[in-house]
Amino acid sequence: MRSHLQPFLVQKQQSGKLDAAFFSTVMSEKRTNAILNGLAGATIREINNVAKHFKTTSKEIIEHAPVSSPEKNCDYCAKPFIPAKPKARFCSDACRNKSHRENA
Repeated sequence: MRSHLQPFLVQKQQSGKLDAAFFSTVMSEKRTNAILNGLAGATIREINNVAKHFKTTSKEIIEHAPVSSPEKNCDYCAKPFIPAKPKARFCSDACRNKSHRENA
């Protein structure tokens, strides 16, 4: 799965700009690696945080990245997110679990 953020992060990784400051203030190293390896999509909030850190705009990141699946809104919290799988309904495990608990 390719997210809007993946090509941008690959470019920053290759130029050595994904450093300890990035991992401590913007996104964890584990989450970054999941996006880099195509195992997860990125939320709009994550794209905005990365854009702010690298002094660019989220619009620029999104417009220059080919993406295979469209943005969706989470069925629980309604936040926009880019799904890792086409059938994904929730932006996170927390939202999925909360939804299932409320509907059980």
